Amino acid sequence: MAYQWLYRGLEWLYSRGARLYDPLVWLLFGSAWREWQTCALDDIAGECVLELGCGTGALSALLQPRARLVIGIDRSRAMLRQAKKKHTMVVYLCADARALPLRSGTCSAIFCTFPSGYILDPETANEIARVLSPGGNIVVVVAAKLTSWHPRYWPIRLLQRVLQASPATLLHMPALLNHPMLQGAWQHRTTPTGIVYVWIGTRIPDHVLG
Repeated sequence: MAYQWLYRGLEWLYSRGARLYDPLVWLLFGSAWREWQTCALDDIAGECVLELGCGTGALSALLQPRARLVIGIDRSRAMLRQAKKKHTMVVYLCADARALPLRSGTCSAIFCTFPSGYILDPETANEIARVLSPGGNIVVVVAAKLTSWHPRYWPIRLLQRVLQASPATLLHMPALLNHPMLQGAWQHRTTPTGIVYVWIGTRIPDHVLG
């Protein structure tokens, strides 16, 4: 039942309620959400950076100094409308991660934070391997475990308890993106409010695959 209500709430938030997304995230998570999202930014750099599931574009401004071109992709047109109001220098495209409208080898790095189940789809892995240039990085901030006991973050603890969330189980997976051209591993990142589970992979050069 909890998952059904959460799904309906997210469905509304990603469409008609898109303008409320950023203030609601701040209300529920405070600074913790942004700390978790940005904990792996230092692993991102290159000529062209792609953000999968860019939402309202909150990270676009932070990615811009790290690349000559930043592309944000999301399936929600409502979320992209909010993003375009904030950052006019970012290229925003409405598309599915399983069919990226980009040429092969376009991106030097790909960034994704707190993705839904699409990131596990084999078609998504195929597309990431296709558009990522050889030697480029794919960085996915998958989940976080709250460690702060400050009353400000009690809503997060309640939400995790209701959903019986267990980020640590992710570490038992041998790979997040199971693809022969993507070689990666799990890492822990510590922030003032929690432990973040990050998967960092590299696009293997074609000549290495033989």
